[in-house]
Amino acid sequence: MCRAVDGLPLALELAAARLRAFDPERLADHLEEDLALLSAGGAAVEPRHRTLAATIGWSYRLLDEPGRVLLARLSVFRDGFTADAARQVCADPDPSPGQAVLPGPTGPTGRPPLGGPAGLPGRRVPAVLAALVDDSLVQPYRDAAGGPRYRLLETVRDYARDRLDERGETALLRDRHLAYWLGRARAVHDRAPDDRLDGLRELGPEVGNLRAALGHGFAAGDAARA
Repeated sequence: MCRAVDGLPLALELAAARLRAFDPERLADHLEEDLALLSAGGAAVEPRHRTLAATIGWSYRLLDEPGRVLLARLSVFRDGFTADAARQVCADPDPSPGQAVLPGPTGPTGRPPLGGPAGLPGRRVPAVLAALVDDSLVQPYRDAAGGPRYRLLETVRDYARDRLDERGETALLRDRHLAYWLGRARAVHDRAPDDRLDGLRELGPEVGNLRAALGHGFAAGDAARA
């Protein structure tokens, strides 16, 4: 149960209140499926503390737009990511040299379409990522080899994934995620035989991302790429 809610104190408090209705094993199973079970009712409870999602949402609403965009897009990663992977997958293309940044048409959410010249350019991703770390919405850590990595707590990732859906960007970000990991896998395959083992070791921390990318490829009917 602690793992399902990432050990967050508020989440544990809300989960404890649900033990009146569920035994610990059943509650843990429910939480793995849907964190919406953690609702805290009562008029005396401060509104932003009534649900875990509302608590995360309160932090989300304090972000500027680039922070909201990046957090939502980072939800496509599984088991962590590097700063370079975040930039490659989550950034919008920079304008071509000499191309003016013009306001484009908006989609159903009122935002410019993903992939336009505006949005989140790659050069801004490191600073926005650092700000999300400062806000405790992204967690930094080191892999087994000591390399720097980042991850979203599952509770934050669930919330961010919903925001990605609201933005209408889920399918396209999953396509980007698939393309990125396909490129990484091909680069390892194309290495000289003596170097290939090192490449496979580099992909060791990315098992979750590779599985997610393959799953999306097959689900989208793109078996040739997956």
